[in-house]
Amino acid sequence: LESLVNDVLGLLRESSENSPKQDETLDLSALLTELVEVVNYEVPDGKPGVQWRPAAAVLFLGDRELLWRTLENLLRNALRHTDAERGVLLDLQANTADRQVLIKVRDFGSGVPEAELEKIFEPFYRVQESRDRHSGGHGIGLSIASAAVGRHGGVIKASNVADGGLCDRLCLPWHLGKA
Repeated sequence: LESLVNDVLGLLRESSENSPKQDETLDLSALLTELVEVVNYEVPDGKPGVQWRPAAAVLFLGDRELLWRTLENLLRNALRHTDAERGVLLDLQANTADRQVLIKVRDFGSGVPEAELEKIFEPFYRVQESRDRHSGGHGIGLSIASAAVGRHGGVIKASNVADGGLCDRLCLPWHLGKA
């Protein structure tokens, strides 16, 4: 119950425009590298975990804590639902032409039914086939992630991948250039 209350309070905090963002200049590539190390620490030996090739520095103006929690949630969800032998792919792309940053988190699990792809970002929504009480979560993490990305002026979408799995895409307006 305490965990659920904390999740609900987090959702309210992240979706409230009255709550100030703590913007700072940060390197998204460095943030992702650090996050991958933290998340992969829990992956069993011999399993690929999150596979990531650090990109060149991508300086970004944003709230580090909001972005960290968003990406950590996406990576942990992906690891929970992927084929453990294939792991999760993480990618960062910065497009100078349209001033957009794209972060992709791709798993190799069973995906999500097409009719439910938009719903997974709604509070308390859980895909029945892939989640039950034993798998944890309250259906709040993705809605918090969506609110946090929205607070940065971006969007998050999920799509099934043709050869299996789900890919979450975060598209953020790029406020600072590459270092």
